[in-house]
Amino acid sequence: MATEDTATAQGDTNAEASADATTLQTTEAQAETSTATTDTQADGSKSEDSTAENQPNDVDYDFTLPEGFTANEELAGELKALAKENGLSKDAAQKFADLGVKMQQQQADQWQTQVDQWAEDVKADKELGGEKFDENIALAKQALDKFGGQDLKDLLQSTGFGNHPAIVKAFYNIGKSVSNDVLVVSNGSSKETKDAASVMFPNMK
Repeated sequence: MATEDTATAQGDTNAEASADATTLQTTEAQAETSTATTDTQADGSKSEDSTAENQPNDVDYDFTLPEGFTANEELAGELKALAKENGLSKDAAQKFADLGVKMQQQQADQWQTQVDQWAEDVKADKELGGEKFDENIALAKQALDKFGGQDLKDLLQSTGFGNHPAIVKAFYNIGKSVSNDVLVVSNGSSKETKDAASVMFPNMK
């Protein structure tokens, strides 16, 4: 009986020793794998994020813009420098350029909507609109042509402020105040002021 107990005890001891050996081997294997992974990332030879291919320091950023858009060289240069500094790929940098174009187009559309609304406000104005709208606008155009000069015309046209009710009404009032003036011609005689409808310029169409 004692012999059987001794044999059983020895068997249990051998099983435990075998289990400990297996655990030790597994732990050593995991340690070796972890060390190999760390070494590989440290020297950069197999790390995907640190390979030269994924560090586009020498990318030639050449942004493509939609038809009708012209790149601002200074801003484009800043975007290229920022893309290079942050290691962006060419495609990623293009997406930022596309976003800039989208924002610019949105601002332009919003401004055009405002300019168009001003034109509608002028037509709805009690003093300027109605049946005499064309006549009133022609009178405002005459005053602008006579007192504003080409530089002011160009400015109002390029900015859209030529449609602003306050601007139109100001020149309309000027036109009314001088509508009975006469022009002195070279021979000393006088003639009535030119018909307002004949004095036209683009931003008041």
